Amino acid sequence: MSSVNLSSIAEETTLRAFRYKLYPLNQPLGLLSKSQGALDSQQLQLLFKQQVPTPIPELSSLTEGWFKFDANHPLLLEEMTGLSAPPRDVALVSLRLLRDWTALMDKLPLPDSTIVLDNVSLFIGIALSLFVVCHSLSKGL
Repeated sequence: MSSVNLSSIAEETTLRAFRYKLYPLNQPLGLLSKSQGALDSQQLQLLFKQQVPTPIPELSSLTEGWFKFDANHPLLLEEMTGLSAPPRDVALVSLRLLRDWTALMDKLPLPDSTIVLDNVSLFIGIALSLFVVCHSLSKGL
């Protein structure tokens, strides 16, 4: 894989899009850049990786802090790649990149912990299992 200077690519693409105003920015800049040939698929993936999973381990190392999601904040299309990933996948990738788990130690379950379901969850789980077994038997599986 060739070495790519992502910040210079992003700066150059942003300047090109805004300086010449050839294209309205009504879509994420990453997708626009790819459609115009300024980025290829690999560069767009690298840019997404740099923006999303790479900074999260640093956030996980914080011992204190707060955040707030603002659903009404305007989307910053000039900072978006247009790519997405399920939160679970991003969290797993980010946790794999985490070098120091010290800040998370008190939030992890003890090694000898077990999962305890309340009676309703247990009942639903058993009922679903019985349904699957009965359905499979009726189909001859």
